[in-house]
Amino acid sequence: MDLSGFQGNWKLYENGNIISSGLLGSVRLKPGEEANVKLPYNVGRPKAGAEYFLRVAFATTTDELWAKKGFEMANKQLQLPVKSPALAADPDELQPMNYVDAEKTITIGGNSFKIEFDKEIGTFSKLDKDHVNILQRMAAQDFTYGGRRIVLMICGLMKSGRKMVLKKSSGRRMM
Repeated sequence: MDLSGFQGNWKLYENGNIISSGLLGSVRLKPGEEANVKLPYNVGRPKAGAEYFLRVAFATTTDELWAKKGFEMANKQLQLPVKSPALAADPDELQPMNYVDAEKTITIGGNSFKIEFDKEIGTFSKLDKDHVNILQRMAAQDFTYGGRRIVLMICGLMKSGRKMVLKKSSGRRMM
């Protein structure tokens, strides 16, 4: 089957929205043949923080026994290597943050969050979101590897009112 029974099209997306599109000219290729096709897209001036994708597709041009006209047979979406400027932060909208380096903990916080790091254990001990600690409990697993003692800290997070349960491969409950 060659490509003469298919219409190619392309769409250029900026952050998920189509900003331009077009049809491919006639592409006559036999099975196994290759060709370079130039697509006339133009990103123009990239927006700050934007991502750009190009989608190319081929659809049937007539009704077939196995598909109606316009049935998409193949497509490919590619992220374009467009360098867009970083989003600039508005200094008036930045909220102040606090940093406290105490004897046993380091605490970083803002208006709606607080993270506490326990220096003795070497892991997070609190993770507050809107004054609710979503870090529920910790489990520690000691093991040796290559003659070294390794302590693996595992924490459970509260998400949508349900507790996540972590299990060892043996199936024994850790939390």
